[in-house]
Amino acid sequence: MPGEEGQVIWIKELKKTYQVIGGYATIEVADYTWYENSQSVTQETVTATLTPYLKTAAGEQKPLEQVTYEVEIPLSPLYLVSPSTNYVEVSTALYNIQFEVAKNSTVYINGEDYSDLVNTQDGLISYNASVSPIGENRITITTRSQYYRENTMTIILYRQPQQIRLDLAADIASRWSPNLVDDETKEKDAKGKYPQIEESMTVRGTTVTWADIKVLSPHKNLDTTQLALNGTFSFQVVFDKIGTNTIIIEASAPGYETSVVKHDVYYVPIATIYTRKAWDMDVNYTDYLNNAQTRIGKGQIYLCTGTVTEIMSNNPQLAVIKLDSNYDRSVLVENLSNDTWEVGKRYRVYADAYGLYNGMPRLIGRYTYPPLN
Repeated sequence: MPGEEGQVIWIKELKKTYQVIGGYATIEVADYTWYENSQSVTQETVTATLTPYLKTAAGEQKPLEQVTYEVEIPLSPLYLVSPSTNYVEVSTALYNIQFEVAKNSTVYINGEDYSDLVNTQDGLISYNASVSPIGENRITITTRSQYYRENTMTIILYRQPQQIRLDLAADIASRWSPNLVDDETKEKDAKGKYPQIEESMTVRGTTVTWADIKVLSPHKNLDTTQLALNGTFSFQVVFDKIGTNTIIIEASAPGYETSVVKHDVYYVPIATIYTRKAWDMDVNYTDYLNNAQTRIGKGQIYLCTGTVTEIMSNNPQLAVIKLDSNYDRSVLVENLSNDTWEVGKRYRVYADAYGLYNGMPRLIGRYTYPPLN
């Protein structure tokens, strides 16, 4: 605010005085001053008003022109971690939602106070939502942080309406790999055999005792012996491809609409299983180009040894690898392994057939190793 050197300006709202230095009195006001004491702030802006008075040498206060301005109120931090979108189709009666807020925030989920969980994991909250087979289940999260306005997010968990109740166990996995019984043994034993491997994922579910259960996706060992007693059943999934496999279960009964539950599981065999099925890409390069659809349909696995010449994208990594070959041969590989590739580095990559790109094979890389020589 302009003034004469040495004058003092008093601001009514701030209850503070400011001295004029260099022709101006400089007044700094934090934006949150104008709304921090409000119990609930939902509007995007608030009008700030400063009423200045010039203090005269005689101790009098001379009113100056009032100052008003608009203050934007930022939303309280609220970040959805899982699921990745605000709308998701689910197949279980419980679904885990994870989100992050600022420390010391207040948090309400569907009107219930969960603020006591805010500081237990530095603002990360894990919430198991009950999901009914009614179509859209709305989960509303509301948070308020100091110096911010209230923020609200709605997540819709869609579960197909059912006349016949059909639930999968809440702990069903969405990713699965076989497990070695002996984790320390990675190679063949003294008799030339691979270690024992758990190759099947077990799925458990419940329905009404008077329903019939069918599994329409590849499976084995369907057990319905307890179905009429308590409505439980189980089976083992047969994964017929690497990547996303959809489990489909059907519950039916005369006079009722059939209930169908679908659940996706992302399947990748462990390295012990995966790598032993690999064909050498350099040897089979021409065969891949000539029989691409067949190789893709069967999920054929290849060993690609060579040098990364180009990174085409980084999320996920998509790289061109020039094979160690007497011929000029390259492949495009999407990196879904646990390693990050660098241009100019040589790798030994195990990958499965995915498609073609600019006349070269395109694959999905699952495991990365250093070259053998």
